Amino acid sequence: MKIKGLDNLTNKLSDAGKAFDGVDDLIATVAIDKADGGLSAITEMEKAIDTLIRRYPGNAMVKATGEGLKEAYAQAIRAKAKALAEGRSG
Repeated sequence: MKIKGLDNLTNKLSDAGKAFDGVDDLIATVAIDKADGGLSAITEMEKAIDTLIRRYPGNAMVKATGEGLKEAYAQAIRAKAKALAEGRSG
């Protein structure tokens, strides 16, 4: 018995995994400037994730995952910038 749409879902999940494989390493290289509160790092990170998303046009799962990652990374960058501004290592 074949479940209708399962292959499509499996492909979309596979694409989402491939799209963001290694994104943590990529984001780890973003330089955070405490003077701008991390805004330039957030912009750089968002551009990098948008580039990854564009590789999978029409895949809503990749887009949604990318948007969620952008928000999570932006929060982490803001926290790191704040820690740096306060003289903590973050």
